[in-house]
Amino acid sequence: MALYEKSPEHILDPCIIDEAILMLTNEKQEYPDKPKEPTTFGLKTPEEYEEYANKLRLYNNKKLDYTIAKEGVDNLNRLIDAKIEACIRHECNLQKLPDWQQAKVWYYACDRASGGYQGIYNTLLNLMDLFEE
Repeated sequence: MALYEKSPEHILDPCIIDEAILMLTNEKQEYPDKPKEPTTFGLKTPEEYEEYANKLRLYNNKKLDYTIAKEGVDNLNRLIDAKIEACIRHECNLQKLPDWQQAKVWYYACDRASGGYQGIYNTLLNLMDLFEE
């Protein structure tokens, strides 16, 4: 089972939130290289246009493969981002607030934070101190 398929509780048991964020961020995949589209610039002879047509067919196949691979990476990276956000929300006890307040506090923390997910976590911790009883 991959790290990004585990629950936030499982991830947070053995390590602190910064390490969990780092582990999950390292699971993100890089996007594939976009294929370069052939051009008709400088073509003069029928043979060159025939070669261009062959290159264009190959490009269309590569573009389809690229689109499928890119969507897969998009989906995986969104899943990882959701797991990171779930870890942060869980660690900061954001679930103690009503849903409408959770959303406002979360977006405020995202807006004010610098430094990526660690910044959001630190900002959210500071904000949650306001709601302590």
